Amino acid sequence: HGELRRMLSDREQCKEIYMYTFQFALDQGQRCLPVEMCVEFWKLLLREHFALLDKWVAFVEARVRNAISKDTWSMLYDLATQVRPDLSDYDVSGAWPVLLDEFVEWVRAGST
Repeated sequence: HGELRRMLSDREQCKEIYMYTFQFALDQGQRCLPVEMCVEFWKLLLREHFALLDKWVAFVEARVRNAISKDTWSMLYDLATQVRPDLSDYDVSGAWPVLLDEFVEWVRAGST
């Protein structure tokens, strides 16, 4: 457990494990993962890297009815590790998935 925790605390190694997890968890022929499965992986993999993890999980559990695409999965890691926790440097005109734009709007509006 100690070795894995050390690897997960390293941002680059965590990204490799994070991206591998999505592919590994897919059933053959699937392109997306069920949101419930993603939530559990996010709690496990992003705890140390994503200050807004609890808000993200609450948002996803309230708003997302379907599955999570690989694009959303991978871009979430970038949001978690490259954007300030207050989202002040989030570029709404950037090439973010719609779900992430909606999350940022939700947080900025006071998470209601």
